[in-house]
Amino acid sequence: MRSPTSSFRMVKWAIFLSQYNIDIRPRPAIKGQALADFVTECTVRSAVDEEPSTPSDEWWTLYTDGSSATKECGGGVVLITPEGFRVYYVIRFSFKVSNNEAEYEALLCGLRLAANMKARQIHVKCDSKLVVGQISGKYEAKELLKVFEAHSLTQIPRAQNSEADILSKLSAESPEHLSKIARIEELNLSSIHASPIMDIHLRPENWISDIINFITTGQLPEDENRTKLAKVRAPSYTLEGGRLYKRSYNGTLLRCLHQDEVEVAMEEVHSGSCSAHQGPFSMSQRLIVQGYFWPTVAWDCANLARRCAACQHFQKGPGRPAVNYAPISTAITFSRWGIDLVGLLPRGTFNNRYIIVIILSSKTSSQGSVSPNKSSPTTKLSLR
Repeated sequence: MRSPTSSFRMVKWAIFLSQYNIDIRPRPAIKGQALADFVTECTVRSAVDEEPSTPSDEWWTLYTDGSSATKECGGGVVLITPEGFRVYYVIRFSFKVSNNEAEYEALLCGLRLAANMKARQIHVKCDSKLVVGQISGKYEAKELLKVFEAHSLTQIPRAQNSEADILSKLSAESPEHLSKIARIEELNLSSIHASPIMDIHLRPENWISDIINFITTGQLPEDENRTKLAKVRAPSYTLEGGRLYKRSYNGTLLRCLHQDEVEVAMEEVHSGSCSAHQGPFSMSQRLIVQGYFWPTVAWDCANLARRCAACQHFQKGPGRPAVNYAPISTAITFSRWGIDLVGLLPRGTFNNRYIIVIILSSKTSSQGSVSPNKSSPTTKLSLR
């Protein structure tokens, strides 16, 4: 205001703002303020130790029971809330189950019901020893109990599980008024997913097991012939990763195949991709080039080629005769006659200038000979 260079507008604003008692301070450096903000934001604050939450005392109680009958099977569930309210649940099974499976299905339905009602702690009471072992981890893994913070299992006598027992038996022929006090559910598929059973076939002892036992433990079979073969073959075989390999003449390791693997390998090479249907020798060589070996590879390939219907149908016909050739004398006229033409001669008697000589031989004469064979009787005829 006191500066002579101040404009009229600035003086007017200063007079207007003086009534509000505003204190003007100079602005600090921008870099310093940015550094202060950075320190404030990035300073690690001391973490507050939170006390672990302890589960509340609101325990839910679950009673389950299952029954298996000739016509229909069912299960009963009684769920009691912490306030004492009872929920009745009736289950109908559309499939045939045993008594233990019915008990387990009823338990799974009860656990799903408790989880849907947001139960955190549950106390399961059941009269089946198998179900008790199931939940305790003695038989199968328990997956549904992972949604609860705490759980317990108690095996009780059947007399203390009367309500669930009655519900499981009434589920087969439920009266109309039962739906007013209990919820009825029909279970179409089993909750128990049985694992497929795989048949395990043990391979009989063969030449591979004999060599492996001899290399690893020095044990030999009781048969003398197998013992001799194992001792002779063992130096050219080696074990790699529990598998037996044969050292070829060039140092390549050939994997030894069992009998069941032999059939698969030969079928794949012979009639697999593109179905080449090679012969026995080509098939055996291809198997060796692919890195497989067994002692009777050539014989097995030949046997497979003989058994192949396509190979027998389309193979080339043999050109060799069934029996040796036998000479057969021909009966064609003049076939063994020799004819010689002589001329041109000077004119003689009867004015003849040509002579035709026909030679009839009783034996085979050499081809291309026009003169009679001296070693065989001949007949000379002169034709004019």
